Amino acid sequence: MSAVSGAQAAEGTGIPTPKSSSSPAGGIPMGPLTAYPSVSYEVQRNSNIYLRAPSSGVTSDTIHNLKPAVRLEGKSGASEFGAGVGADFGRYGDSKDDNYDNYNAYASASLNPEARIRIKLKADYMDSHDPRGSTNDPSTATPSRSRQETLNGVFRFGAQGAQGNFELEAGSMSKKYYNNRATTFVNDREEMVLGGTFYWRV
Repeated sequence: MSAVSGAQAAEGTGIPTPKSSSSPAGGIPMGPLTAYPSVSYEVQRNSNIYLRAPSSGVTSDTIHNLKPAVRLEGKSGASEFGAGVGADFGRYGDSKDDNYDNYNAYASASLNPEARIRIKLKADYMDSHDPRGSTNDPSTATPSRSRQETLNGVFRFGAQGAQGNFELEAGSMSKKYYNNRATTFVNDREEMVLGGTFYWRV
């Protein structure tokens, strides 16, 4: 059984990816930006919240999800900008230890300073949880929580339709768990991305 009110939010924290060229009508003008708020509410009945084998005994529960979000979009000439924040609040009917509050925020920019140069930038922040039973980690009294930060940038040189273009990309991702550290420290991650691509029309 489920009920949804307001604009349907996207999967996860409910923050839609900014798509200025196809944004729906109904945004709220805020100076040079347009705001798109949304909210969804859902009631789920889960017959096995810990994903256990039937022989181990399963636990069922009712879960209430509330997902508010707002994204901002703006455009200046050929450049586009976006930002957003959202949350995912989950409340269990019986298993209160599994209640969670997840948060997400992002900012992005697609810059076109001149016809042959295009730059894309993106930053994401996420504070979220792993539902108990959803990983191979040992059982814990509460869900494991983590914070993840991602940065990415792409520089492209070459006119649209030119025979040759090249692209440079750089980025980083950091994910660290901040509870249940006796078991979750092995899941911490640090990644760096650096690459380049040359395009030649044939």
